[in-house]
Amino acid sequence: MFNAVVVLALSNAVWNAFHAHDFIPLALLGVVTTAYAVGLLLYIVRPDFATTVNQRLTAGGIYLLAAFTTDSTVEESLFISSASGYHFSGWPGATINASLIGSLLLGLAFLSVLIKPQYGNLVALVGACLAWPYFAYLAWHLPWRDFVWLVTIHSGGKFEVISVFSLLAATTYSIFRLCFERENGWGFRRRTN
Repeated sequence: MFNAVVVLALSNAVWNAFHAHDFIPLALLGVVTTAYAVGLLLYIVRPDFATTVNQRLTAGGIYLLAAFTTDSTVEESLFISSASGYHFSGWPGATINASLIGSLLLGLAFLSVLIKPQYGNLVALVGACLAWPYFAYLAWHLPWRDFVWLVTIHSGGKFEVISVFSLLAATTYSIFRLCFERENGWGFRRRTN
C-alpha cells in the first residue's frame, strides 16, 4: 500500500518536473519512482522476496522525505535571513549548521538503508538527532492554534509543518528499527564453528 501511494505521489511530481523542464529533479524523482514501482511489482512476482525489499524502500522513503524537507526548510530560513541582512551566529548558527549536517546524513541514510539497513537506520538516527535542535525550536514557535492559517496562508508554513512531522517520522522509525534489529542481533549472523 505504501509503495502504491508513493508511486502515485512521485508520478505527479515527475510529471510536474517534466512540464517545468527541471531535469535534475526529474531524473532523481524518476529513479526513486522506478524503485518504488519495482517494489510494488515484486509483490506480484515474488512476494517472499518483496517483504525485505519493501521494508528497505519504506525506510529509504521516510529518510529521503525527511532529508528533503528539513534541508529545504533550513535553506529557506538561511535565504530569508541573508536577504534581510541577518546572519546566524553563535548558538542559532550552530543549530542551523547541525541541522544541515543532519539533513545530509538523512540523505546518506536513504542510500545506506538500501544496502545495509542497520547502518542506514543508525545514520538516520544520528542525522535526526543533529536536526532536532533547530526543528524543536521551530516547532515550539509555530502558531499551532491557527493551524488552518499556518498551512494555507502562512508562507512556508505548510512545508515547515511537513518537515517537523517527517523528521518525527524518521526519528521514530529509526528508533523502532534499531530496537527491533537489536533484539534480532543487529542483523549480523553469528559464526558457529
